[in-house]
Amino acid sequence: MKEIIEYILAALIIISVIPVITYVENTIYAPRPRGVEPIVQVLFANKIFNTINQIFETGNLTLFQPSIFNTIIAQELSPYSDYGYNITIKTYAIKIDDVGWTINVTSMYNGTISLLVVSTGLAIRTVNTPRNIILLQNNTYEYVFANPFSPIYTLMVMAVLDIGTARFIDYKIVSNNVNRLSLVNIHGKVYLLAPTTLNTPLTTSPGQAIICYYDPATKNYYYYGSINYNYISSISYYRAPNYFWGTLYNRTTKYTEYSRIKYDVIYAGTLALYGNTYNMFGLYSYTNQTTGYFTGQYYFTGSVVTNTVSTYTTTVVNTVTYQIGWWITYTSTTTLPVEANITVTYPKITSTTLTSSSTTSYITSSATATYPIYYPLLNVVAILVMDSSGNVYVALPYFAYLAAGSTIPRNWPVSHEAYWFRVGMFTYYVQITIWRKSI
Repeated sequence: MKEIIEYILAALIIISVIPVITYVENTIYAPRPRGVEPIVQVLFANKIFNTINQIFETGNLTLFQPSIFNTIIAQELSPYSDYGYNITIKTYAIKIDDVGWTINVTSMYNGTISLLVVSTGLAIRTVNTPRNIILLQNNTYEYVFANPFSPIYTLMVMAVLDIGTARFIDYKIVSNNVNRLSLVNIHGKVYLLAPTTLNTPLTTSPGQAIICYYDPATKNYYYYGSINYNYISSISYYRAPNYFWGTLYNRTTKYTEYSRIKYDVIYAGTLALYGNTYNMFGLYSYTNQTTGYFTGQYYFTGSVVTNTVSTYTTTVVNTVTYQIGWWITYTSTTTLPVEANITVTYPKITSTTLTSSSTTSYITSSATATYPIYYPLLNVVAILVMDSSGNVYVALPYFAYLAAGSTIPRNWPVSHEAYWFRVGMFTYYVQITIWRKSI
């Protein structure tokens, strides 16, 4: 009986001690979550920046879609599975606010701002002189520009801020009737991608493209699209065989016509990329050269001009005949030069009017050529496309905002680092947050 009582008491003592041990382990002696070592923070930053540079330099700009960017970063950081992370990359120091009859842009700096404004019909204007610059109470600047288009016909606005030591970009797609395309580099050639869920006439007929550039030297935009060059290379004309005033004169005009630079977007099949399927369109430059001529009749107007010119003739003064024998006769003639005046009448042409011409140009030769566009696309900031039905598409090499990773935990030690990072021509604000997933 004594032994039984001792066993019961021992059990009661053990049971009473367990909560104390649990309390001590979980409260008094619980190790605090460790922070992220500085070397890990540096490794993360270098890995992320190298990944972004590689994406941009190889021309795979479509990878800047947020979903694909998140997938790529997850693959690159998979060796660091013990760490959680949150990465945000966004445009910095400039923001397009309102787009109406005026375009308002706010900036942290008083620099040079240039706008590229595109209409729904793909007319393009550069605006680099603000109507007003307002210093706001928070020491930021508001630039007010006049909109060259009606607000309802404004498709997109792009703004570039240049402060000398850095350059920033922002854009705002105003119209809802715009489809987004992405850029990709395949074997050195430029292609545009669209989701296969987008029903587009581009898959059956070519579209016309305009490539927009930003020039850092002049702080201005320029663009290439469909441009026609016409010029007359030589002229020959034939006059009627008389000098009567009012006569029609025939003229044949030879000409050479160039039609360039024209960019075509041509369907090139589908592409599987990171689990998604895209329609792929090649970007090509198309040139056409045609040589030929046409004929036309012109009426010359003006006045009849009379002019007197001097000329020389001869007159016979004396003729003597000599008889030498009965079989030879010799005649000697003496002449003197005489100056005479001759009156000449001719038309003085003051204007030319085409009275009739041939309705057909006579082609002597024609040649066309199509060339693919290759990377790198230096200084390109936008590619605009219009299909055969008038639908508009926009491909933007640069982005405004990207994010990857998980939600930042609360009540947990995290490490924050912020950077300025340059992608191509433009600078972005990058924030990297890292934490340990376990103690």
